[in-house]
Amino acid sequence: MAADRMRQVNELVRTRVAEAISRDVELPLDSFVTVVSVETSRDLQHAVVYVMVIPDGKRVSTMKKLNGQKYVVQKALAAALKMKFTPKIRFVLDENGIRAQSIYDVLDRIDPDAQDEE
Repeated sequence: MAADRMRQVNELVRTRVAEAISRDVELPLDSFVTVVSVETSRDLQHAVVYVMVIPDGKRVSTMKKLNGQKYVVQKALAAALKMKFTPKIRFVLDENGIRAQSIYDVLDRIDPDAQDEE
């Protein structure tokens, strides 16, 4: 039961943070941020927000911008959530997404015609 509740809280926070980023945060030109997942602490005081940034070349500047404007996202999150506490958010690059993309890139270089056959 508690695990289901935490899953619901994580999904709600993920949705609201993604909305706040798209609406309130000015990202560098031609960069896109996807909120992959959220892990909220049991006491609901902290939340780690895993994001994927495209393209790779804009990763550092986009993360600086996100971390610089996290209080804007935090404020939007507080307004959207009907919870006793609003978790303090911390943005982290999703390393799994980066690894998966690099695997796809390698596979594309090995046999670029394989996708055409499918």
